[in-house]
Parts: sequence; structure tokens; C-alpha cells
Amino acid sequence: MSHKRVFVSDSLAVLQEACISAIQTLKAADPLTALTIIVPNDLLGTQLSQEVVWAGDGYMGLRFVTLVDFAAGITEGALVREGQQRVSDAAAALIVRNLMQAMPGTGFPELAQQSRLPQFFVETMTELKHAGIRPHQLQTFGAQISPQATMYRDKMRNLFHLYDRYTDFLAEQQLVDDADLFTHSAKVVETSAEAAETVVSDGPLLLYGCIALTALQRRLIEAIFKQHDEQAEQDGLIFLPWRPGSAYESVTPVLTWLMGLGFQYASLTHSE
Repeated sequence: MSHKRVFVSDSLAVLQEACISAIQTLKAADPLTALTIIVPNDLLGTQLSQEVVWAGDGYMGLRFVTLVDFAAGITEGALVREGQQRVSDAAAALIVRNLMQAMPGTGFPELAQQSRLPQFFVETMTELKHAGIRPHQLQTFGAQISPQATMYRDKMRNLFHLYDRYTDFLAEQQLVDDADLFTHSAKVVETSAEAAETVVSDGPLLLYGCIALTALQRRLIEAIFKQHDEQAEQDGLIFLPWRPGSAYESVTPVLTWLMGLGFQYASLTHSE
């Protein structure tokens, strides 16, 4: 039987205490078990790791990792076998800069000289990928723009061409950016029994503070917990900042989705 629970509180202190308590409980039950704790960013992971140490528990086998690095770990072997390579954010920005410089008549060659702009375009295209919007869909959207909005339409057309050239370049060079990692890692877990068994055998999985999960990220998480469901006594614990009301309405869809996956809801109360 799988134990999947999502703990919610509007207090980060309460969530942190609950997460540390869960780590202590799991380690007390089996000191040799490996625990993976997925966090929103490296800074929060470092802080949570330090809190565990300060609590007086020098556990071995704890891994605090961001979701994108977790996905990278899953795909590492598959990418090597397929002759593909992960491209860093810095390298992606350099690729975009070079592509912009090779697009005369668009204004991009001049804009490419601005230090932050290529990275901005990388972030934009990453968001488009996470939203499931591919270049041809952006082109369809651009075709629907009113002919009177000439400047806006031209900008959208240029963005489509840049996005299209970027995805083509990655495919031609056998490169995978961070957004594509989630698609690849989900496929690995869904189609490779060996890889899925390795992910599950890493022990209970904890997600701490991950409030904004894209469609690509949800696919990976769902694939992993489906594998966990097939293993007896595997835990999946999620600690989510949330309370009823408008303040956390952007998080509500994530909570609803998790409960749809079979997670049991548990509201944490403030310690006295």
C-alpha cells in the first residue's frame, strides 16, 4: 500500500518543522534508507539541510535537490546512450544570442548586444515549452493578430522565428535544455522499467515548498508516484504552502491535482 500525503499550512515554519519531523521518523524506522527531498531552489535546499543538522540529526543518505536537477539525474544515462547532451542556461543564452545576430531585418542583431536580453528570450521560450506551446502554435496565434496591429504582429512573428530556430538548433545539435529535460525524464520513467525501478528504489520521495508546477513537471511527478504505487510501503510526502481563500488561490490547482493522484490531505496546525 502506498502512503501518499500532502501536508498544508500557511506557515513556512510549520511546514519546515513537519518536513524535518518526517525525515526524523523515516530515518528512525530505517537509518539506511535513502531520502530525496525536492525543493524549489538550491538556497532553500541548503537552508532545510542546515535545519536538519541543527536539529541534531547528522543523517546519511539525504539528498536535497531541485526538480530540474532531479529530472537531469533520471535522464543522464538515457541522454548518453542517445548521444544527447544537456545544455546549461548560460550556453542556451549564448545560442540565442548567435541566432539573434543571424536574423537581419528583425532588430534582433542590435538587441543581441544587450547583455540580459538573450537570457530573457531563453526564459520566455522555457515558459512556452512548459506551457506546452510549440513554435507552430505560436505561428498560428500570430496569424490571428489584427492586420492593424502591425508592430505587435511583426514582433510576434520575429519571436516565432527565433523560437523555431532555437528548437531546430537544439534538435540538430542533439542538445536538451532544462524544459526538455522534464519531457525526457517523464518518458524514461514511463517507458523504462529499469529506470523506473531505480527511481523508486531511491527510497521515499518528499517535495517541500513546490507551489508552481508546470504541465511538464506534473507529468514527471505523476509518472514517479505511479511507480511508487506499485511498490509496497513506499512513501510520498508533499509539504505545500496553502490555506483556503484568495491569498493562495494560485496554489489551489496544484493541491486539487495532487488529491486527484490519491494524496491524502492533512492540514497542519501552528505549534503552541
